[in-house]
Amino acid sequence: MAAPPPSRRASAYQRILEDRDGQLQTWLREFDSSGALPTAHAALDNAYARGYAAGLEEGRSDHLDATKTLLVQLLETKFGPLDDQTMDRIDDAQLPRLQRWILAILQAAIVDDVLAQ
Repeated sequence: MAAPPPSRRASAYQRILEDRDGQLQTWLREFDSSGALPTAHAALDNAYARGYAAGLEEGRSDHLDATKTLLVQLLETKFGPLDDQTMDRIDDAQLPRLQRWILAILQAAIVDDVLAQ
């Protein structure tokens, strides 16, 4: 059985890839003479780097928020509602301290034992 004929779109792409009509070489010469290709690549690289950095920062922020939420839930489960001062300390804490506090819950008798870590 014969293979179906390629679609018109596929054959146009195929011509460009095989460079039958010289169009690819023409485009590359135009980009090279105008300097657009390096500039375009630099702009894409910069946009990618900014997006990547923003994504990392958003991920860190989400992780920090989730860790704070977990700590509050664990403290409230074990010790009951937390006062405003304790909530403020949790809001101001960074990840390493939050992680120490989470582990301290296991052996703490009161909330102050946790926050002393």
